[in-house]
Formats: sequence, C-alpha cells, structure tokens
Amino acid sequence: MYYVLILGSISLIIVLSYFGFRALESLWENRFSSAQMAFFYGYAALVYGFAAVLVSWITLYNINLFIGMPALIVLFACRKRAQRLNAPKYINQIALGLGLIAMGVGLVNALRF
Repeated sequence: MYYVLILGSISLIIVLSYFGFRALESLWENRFSSAQMAFFYGYAALVYGFAAVLVSWITLYNINLFIGMPALIVLFACRKRAQRLNAPKYINQIALGLGLIAMGVGLVNALRF
C-alpha cells in the first residue's frame, strides 16, 4: 500500500528536477556558456531516456507508470531545451530514439495486460 506513496514521490522528484535545472540555469546565468548548458541538458535527456527504457520493461507495482512516464516527460523537456541551446544533432536524435523506444515498450506492456 505504501509503495504508491513512495513511487508517487519519486515521480514528483523526477519532474521537479527539470524545474531545478532551469532554476540553476537562471541563477548561474553567466557562469556557463550556452554550449556547456546544451551539453548538460543533452546529457540529462540521455540519462532520463535510459531510465525510461530500463523501467518500461518492469510492470511490477506499476513502476513503468510511476517512474517511466515522468522520466519521458523530463526527457522531452530536456531534449527541447538542449535543442534550443544548439546542442549537437546526434544527442537530440539519440534522446528522441530512446524516448520513442520507451514509449513503444510501455505501450506494448500496457496492451499486454
């Protein structure tokens, strides 16, 4: 019963981490160049993409819903921010590919039950 509260708080932390990234970006506006910030957002998008792909296979306690979906939302937000900061094109393509794979696997798992 308490797993819903635990997984819900983890999903909230995942989504709020993006807003934390944006707050730190505005706080440290002049410390980093746009290329460094684009690299950071691209790397964060890849990390969240790998997390979404890993948990999209797990249907125990709806982990794919509580962790995979927020990770996908943050993945696409970080990817869009990296794209606006002129990140290399291959980072955006890899992040988009990971997101699509995670969405596809999650959809197949959802239809299977």
